[in-house]
Amino acid sequence: MPISQVKSNIEIINDLNKSGALKSLVSSGLFPAKVLLHMEIYFYVTAKVDAGERKTEAVRKAAIDFDLDESSIYRILKSFSSKFLFIYG
Repeated sequence: MPISQVKSNIEIINDLNKSGALKSLVSSGLFPAKVLLHMEIYFYVTAKVDAGERKTEAVRKAAIDFDLDESSIYRILKSFSSKFLFIYG
């Protein structure tokens, strides 16, 4: 019987990355390569916030370091923190 739980996108991506499936999905074209960049940006901002930096400051630095506008960084953060019902079995 399948087991279901709610996972955020970043948790699902991390699981795929740990199993090696993410690299295969990107190589085959099923996942866009920008997922890897977005994952890096997510971890960059999260690390800065966990270190005590304000989120707005972390986003501003990420925008500069990754040459993106701040609204794109916020969009990436939002998409990775979205939660979905994940069914596996």
